[in-house]
Amino acid sequence: MNKQEDFNRFLSTALNEPQRQAVAQKYGALLVTAGAGSGKTRIITARVANLIINEKVAPSTIVALTFTNKAAGEMRERLSAFLKAHHKLPFIGTFHAYCLLLLRANSHLLPFPNFSIMDADDQEALVKKIIKKNSLHKYISAAQVGYQLSQHKNKKMLTAQDDIFGYPYLREIYFEYENEKNNAHCLDFDDLIINVVKLFQSNL
Repeated sequence: MNKQEDFNRFLSTALNEPQRQAVAQKYGALLVTAGAGSGKTRIITARVANLIINEKVAPSTIVALTFTNKAAGEMRERLSAFLKAHHKLPFIGTFHAYCLLLLRANSHLLPFPNFSIMDADDQEALVKKIIKKNSLHKYISAAQVGYQLSQHKNKKMLTAQDDIFGYPYLREIYFEYENEKNNAHCLDFDDLIINVVKLFQSNL
């Protein structure tokens, strides 16, 4: 039994009819809604495998995004089992990982082409420094500030509103945080997605 026959046997025996329909749909958006442990990851990976095995879609044209590295690893393992060793895998990873890949590939379009990534610990250290410098550590914590900064940056991207801070002093902290981060040519996790959205808006 060849790889295609083996995969199609899986489709006919391991999936129910709604699952097979989800896997086989060729065009348009598809929303799969189901509870935990109901097989959503299996359906998504089977759909990707079906595109590659039966529809002859090039893996390089497929992007599979998820929220966690654990889920991405599980998807890669399942897809590798479907494809055997006959195909390269498409990109399977988190939203942040894919955005970083796009930014690295198009760094010449960024304000500073050579950038480093500020992780959660780096962000907290910078926020703590700013809070201490402005003698605000008695009034607000680094965790509160980090959450509010993230909320602000994402809401600003979606609504273009600039003054939506929920705590006093946050506007000043925000501008100092962004200034120090930019001077160091760093991007935080929110910047990865925000900058990719900006690149799409400016270059598509």
